[in-house]
Amino acid sequence: MRTSEVEVRFYQQVVSTVGVRTPRCYHADVEPSTAEFVLILEDMAPARAGDQLAGCSVDDAALALTELAALHAPRWADPALERLEWLHRKTDESNDVGASLLPVLFDGFAARYGEVLEESVLDVGRRLMPDIGATCAASPRPWTVQHADYRLDNLLFGTAAGGVPLAVVDWQTVTLGPVWPTSRTFSEPAVGGGPAPARGATRA
Repeated sequence: MRTSEVEVRFYQQVVSTVGVRTPRCYHADVEPSTAEFVLILEDMAPARAGDQLAGCSVDDAALALTELAALHAPRWADPALERLEWLHRKTDESNDVGASLLPVLFDGFAARYGEVLEESVLDVGRRLMPDIGATCAASPRPWTVQHADYRLDNLLFGTAAGGVPLAVVDWQTVTLGPVWPTSRTFSEPAVGGGPAPARGATRA
């Protein structure tokens, strides 16, 4: 997965070229052969961590979308990103892994949440799984820097006690790809329960 290397390289090579607010990085280094790394980041206290199960306010959702645009826009369709091997990791092999893994995960998902999901939702999944390989291979352009796990649990919000309005963390899965589907930021199911919509907002 190279997660340690990917996060370190993001702070070394990309974060200064995009507009998204992250914890400031004071030192980042990695030994790829062993995955040993050092990452010294700004203390974001007294920030409040987002909660995927609890949901968020409309104001918090607006902050999240603003920062997502600040990530995507500066390097939009930038061909130089494709030369960053650690970022441009989409290969036939990785597509094959997804195509073999997702049907297994879907079976477990359906077994766990089948009683609370509408049959039409489950039917979409059943019809999609036989062709999931083509879906994994599809990656419509333009590409940009994609967090790839942009959800509430990875967002730190400012509080009445202080702090920046929002900082984004957990860059271990950052990749090169199409714009992030914002519905997943607010409605992706989490382990241990179902998703909660933003308070005062409609479900994605």
